[in-house]
Amino acid sequence: MLDGLAAAPDPVHRGAAVGMSLLAAPAPAGGSRMAAALYDPSPWVQAQGVEVLLARSDEAAARAALQAYVARPDTPPHLACGAAQRLA
Repeated sequence: MLDGLAAAPDPVHRGAAVGMSLLAAPAPAGGSRMAAALYDPSPWVQAQGVEVLLARSDEAAARAALQAYVARPDTPPHLACGAAQRLA
């Protein structure tokens, strides 16, 4: 079911599926699915990915992924700022 929602055209459904599946993912920082969330065209889905990384911030891979996300030139400024503040 989550896989179907993760491909949904509605970013709210896609973001919810991404958040739930990545929180439970055994791979460090959510693995390759996290990259898909952080490069999703919807800022809402990207924000869900950031929330998961912040929730998993005890993992070095999650902190590294957040730092890389914040440094990207295409990251929405409000998401980059919020993520950097909460990561600090």
